[in-house]
Amino acid sequence: MIDNKPIQPTHIIRFSWIYLLAIVPVIANFSFQHSRQERMPNIEISINYTSFSESPFEPDVWDLKELEPDRSSSDEDQASNDPYMPIILAAANQYKVDPAIIRAIIMAESNYNPKAVSKRGARGLMQLMPRTAKSLGVKDVFNPEQNIHAGVKYFSQLLNKFDGDHSLALAAYNAGSRKVKKYNGVPPYKTTKRYIKKVFRYRKLFEQEMVENG
Repeated sequence: MIDNKPIQPTHIIRFSWIYLLAIVPVIANFSFQHSRQERMPNIEISINYTSFSESPFEPDVWDLKELEPDRSSSDEDQASNDPYMPIILAAANQYKVDPAIIRAIIMAESNYNPKAVSKRGARGLMQLMPRTAKSLGVKDVFNPEQNIHAGVKYFSQLLNKFDGDHSLALAAYNAGSRKVKKYNGVPPYKTTKRYIKKVFRYRKLFEQEMVENG
């Protein structure tokens, strides 16, 4: 026998509450899992970025500043007011190296700060590591004359080692000779590639300035 009694409103309300109590936890759990899945890739990207930003190599002699020092004057002003020019010319003449590229290395390495110290311990105008400075007979690494003469001598040795190739010599100056030999060329490091470009840019600037000044 079919019961034709109408469903009471209170029954509808009761069933609605039961349905809501059953379905809300399911929806909440789905939303949480979906939100968690959306957030996870961002976490992975952040971790990967942190690892990627770290230096991929350990320079065995030289260190390039990750952040360029603040400049109180323009590169052009620095080029035309070089207090170490006599020392640079003497060292360049002694070791048969282009003085413009020596000035460029000094600018790229220390921004002409004779007291510069990198986080890895490279020191002075040409950022000599302590063991390198010692092997080159440097007594006071912060002494401009000693630092420049030692740095030019070392760069001259690198040029001889790599058959006069300035790009390879600069790569070795920045990343180490072993890295250049390992890759049979400029190592695939962004910092080293940027370093070489920076030095060549400064070299061009100094060459122009030296021609203008005779």
